[in-house]
Amino acid sequence: MYPGTISPTEARPIAVREGEETAITVSLVSSRRAAITGAVIDTSGAPAGDATLQLTRRSVGIAGHPVVLSSDGTFTATNVPPGDYSLRARSGPRLGGQEFGHLEFRVDEGADLAGLVARMKPGVTIRGRVLFDDDALGAERPRPGSFSIAPSFASAGGFPASRLDILDDWSFAMTDVMGVGVLRVKGPAGWFLQRVILDGRDVSDTALDFDEYAAGPVEIHLTRRQTRLTGTAIGAQGNRTVSYVVVAFAEDRRLWAPQSRCIATARPDQTGRYTLAGLPPGRYHVVAVNYLQAGAERDSQILERLAARARSLTLGEGESRDMDFRIVDRY
Repeated sequence: MYPGTISPTEARPIAVREGEETAITVSLVSSRRAAITGAVIDTSGAPAGDATLQLTRRSVGIAGHPVVLSSDGTFTATNVPPGDYSLRARSGPRLGGQEFGHLEFRVDEGADLAGLVARMKPGVTIRGRVLFDDDALGAERPRPGSFSIAPSFASAGGFPASRLDILDDWSFAMTDVMGVGVLRVKGPAGWFLQRVILDGRDVSDTALDFDEYAAGPVEIHLTRRQTRLTGTAIGAQGNRTVSYVVVAFAEDRRLWAPQSRCIATARPDQTGRYTLAGLPPGRYHVVAVNYLQAGAERDSQILERLAARARSLTLGEGESRDMDFRIVDRY
């Protein structure tokens, strides 16, 4: 990893703009690997020798480092590079439902770790109902089986539902969910998530421990009204261009979260027009830049810099607006 490190957290990004060539030198380094040992314990305090384990280097996000679990619940992983790790454990089928465990730890170069303990607990069941806004009452509703509800996790310790049931009366139940995050809906074209209400409060873009959802009730509101922002951008020479990125993000910094729907980007089509659809109603910063690395719009430091160069916009529910920009070269 550039400029010559074994740690992803110490690696430096390389910016290569369109049409540029960049020469770099990567130095090779040697490192000592480590061994880690520990145990997985279920809710009864017994060894969970039937669990499935997954060891992930968090900053890289690639799972699959070999880890061996014995029947007595102890686990071993050898030849582990330095870094921050997440160990996920899922039990085998049980009468009371599956159990899950999550453990985070850091491995220093050549420093073995022993005595780690991953304690498991049951996943929760989330119950609720799907509701439709007034504009959708006269429309043909989708079939309950034509869309899905799923958790979107804000951390590495999340486990998706093992089962989702949506009944004809639009009540639903998700079983064996564990972690921190938000609920999202995927369904037929033309239907959009309007809001998620938990015990009377809007938690659509607020990451919560799903244990809180289990207390319920949960309401998932769907709508056919979608916000839409369209337009073009002008480059430094005063001409329309097809090489830019439009970034829209909430003025409320509390909504600058990884799973937030209030951050979005759009790139132009062949005619130079962009379309940015699906932002929730609210107040936004909107700016066009000549380049933005994929995913950088979720970096709060970049958003702070962009906010100083952006224009303000208020979007109402289902509102469509046309907005042209002059591209910001540096931010």
